Amino acid sequence: MGIFHLTIKKTNYIHMKKLPWLFALSLNTMLISAQTEVADIEKLTKTLEKQSEETVAKNDSTKNLFEMNVLLQVSNVGFVNWVAGGDNMFNSRMVVFLHDNVTKGKFSLVQKFDARFGYTAVNWKEFRKSEDEFTYNILGLYGLGKGWSVAAMGNLRSQFANGFVTEPNPLNSNVDTTYRASAIFAPAYLDLSLGFNYKKAPFSVTISPVAGNFIFVADKKLAEADIVGIGADKQFLAQLGASFRAELDIKFAKNMLRYRSYLFSFVSYTGNNHIPLVRWENTLDFALNKWFTASVYALFYYDKMQSDQPQLNYSFGLGLAYAFKTAHTKGN
Repeated sequence: MGIFHLTIKKTNYIHMKKLPWLFALSLNTMLISAQTEVADIEKLTKTLEKQSEETVAKNDSTKNLFEMNVLLQVSNVGFVNWVAGGDNMFNSRMVVFLHDNVTKGKFSLVQKFDARFGYTAVNWKEFRKSEDEFTYNILGLYGLGKGWSVAAMGNLRSQFANGFVTEPNPLNSNVDTTYRASAIFAPAYLDLSLGFNYKKAPFSVTISPVAGNFIFVADKKLAEADIVGIGADKQFLAQLGASFRAELDIKFAKNMLRYRSYLFSFVSYTGNNHIPLVRWENTLDFALNKWFTASVYALFYYDKMQSDQPQLNYSFGLGLAYAFKTAHTKGN
């Protein structure tokens, strides 16, 4: 019994001697673990700081996308000693489309310039303008999230050269009467609006409950003739209302086909005319190769002040095309 009792006491003594070592080992383990956790936290902190700096740099960087498309089309019809008769015709048409998009953080500025000009020569004696229009559009956006933005927009539209209309003379059916119907900034249309934009590529829509529509007739003689229906001798008309603008720009068939559509409508709160103005442009480009493109253009336009009837302008052509596109990012 004594031996057994002594053995027990010895065993307890041995365990008591080991306790400081066990405590030291546990404390060391805890210190190592704490140091590891601190190192992990520091590493994670540095990683988050780096990601935050990259995010700030990304948001502070300026992204710029610029695109230019130029299309030149010509056609010629000639007759030499042709018994059946006919007029020699030469047609030329040029289309220019510029697009610039600058983005910095939540701010975006989109600018577009679209110009069309065409001339027809009859027997190389009579020259007629077949197409003439330019449009400049600027759109400022501040992102709200989920595709929505606050939008401020401006749109200017006019023509480059004098336009003439030829009609039969009511006093002599054998004689045609030609008169001037338009000139540069006569008329000109300016649309300004404030609203909201929703974009989900390749579609974009802008709804503006506050919009202004301004019509200018810079030529006094054309103003006297009341060419746009705002009243004789009037050279300026301002209307307050709401506007709607929808755009679609999509490529398909391995980028060989590009369809651009633009729909604009304005309804006036003021005045006697509350019938919506509607303008719908459609362009379909078919890239045959790097240099040649076939193009179809159609414009539907309705403005009660100008005419009770809807207006339609369309064209088709094949010609030489040049396209240029660049994108770059610039940091502060």
